[in-house]
Amino acid sequence: AVVSTQSTGSPADSANTGMPCLGVYGGPVFTNIAYGGYDGDHFECAESIVITIPINNHVTNNTLALAWEKVFLNFMKEYTSDVITVTFSAERAIEDEISESSFQDLYTVFISYALMFVYVSLTLGKLQLDCGSNLIQAKSMVGFSGVIIVLISVACSLGVFSYLGWEATLIVIEVVPFLVLAVGVDNIYILVQALQKEPPKSKANVPSQIAAVFGRIGPSMLLSACCETVAFSLGAMSSMPAVNKFSLYAALAVFINFLLQCTAFLSVLTWDLTRQMS
Repeated sequence: AVVSTQSTGSPADSANTGMPCLGVYGGPVFTNIAYGGYDGDHFECAESIVITIPINNHVTNNTLALAWEKVFLNFMKEYTSDVITVTFSAERAIEDEISESSFQDLYTVFISYALMFVYVSLTLGKLQLDCGSNLIQAKSMVGFSGVIIVLISVACSLGVFSYLGWEATLIVIEVVPFLVLAVGVDNIYILVQALQKEPPKSKANVPSQIAAVFGRIGPSMLLSACCETVAFSLGAMSSMPAVNKFSLYAALAVFINFLLQCTAFLSVLTWDLTRQMS
């Protein structure tokens, strides 16, 4: 298509070339968009030019269009020139970059959770000079269960909103697990340290002692979880879609994490304390 040099909204070129001034997609090609870095009407002296390549796009099946764009992106990544500088983009480029960066961040997430597991396991138990005593006092299973419960709560939050048709953004997948982990670890320390201050007298007394301790610190954990849930839920009032989704995902994950700590984690804590008493 010929770019109109006079009337950019006209389907005919005013220079009387007899050629249409419409793009392949049927719309006008504006000179201030197609060219850049020129003076007056000297378009031949333009320092830059924008070339758009329309392809057939469908609502349901875009297999051929996506394949063409993939070949195009691979070709342009390898293209080099000493004369011109080329920048390029395609409709699938952003999605490809997000997918690639997500896989690259998996190692960071895995290492972070592994370090948190080691830290929680070491700090929950009472370390002593005797290696045998350290194996008894170690809370490796408790720390591992606390980290796994966080992952389960995040997965439950993702599942609920996915069932409702909400798409998870990259910030939700990367940030919410660390956020819930930071919030959930506090309750783990509170429960374990409360039991260490008031240990059961016998193995048979473990369930009742855990129930008594949880009866005292459970209300404060509930109040904290409710405040955090409400605080995150207020972010849903934001008009920004990313903030809105992040707030709802985080609020539900925090509350589910609290429920799992009141049920599954207490069971693990009972089992670990019974093992220690044995």
